[in-house]
Amino acid sequence: MADPPNKRATWRRLTLGEAAESGEPIVVWCNNRACGYWLEHGRQYRAVLSAADLVAYVERYGASTTFEDFRARCGVGIVAAAT
Repeated sequence: MADPPNKRATWRRLTLGEAAESGEPIVVWCNNRACGYWLEHGRQYRAVLSAADLVAYVERYGASTTFEDFRARCGVGIVAAAT
């Protein structure tokens, strides 16, 4: 029997432009236990990116940038975003 397909591989990736267009804040967090915040505070870094924050990131990185690409460009451990 073949292995089931990886559902995450088929998920549509949210872009910064789509997030900014929605006007809704986005919660992002980091699961990197080696990050300075985790080491200092003993818990995940979580932040709320406001619509204004998202517009600024769109201007800097482009509307078509996915959150996955944004993470790589910023060199941070953001692994997920949720509305």
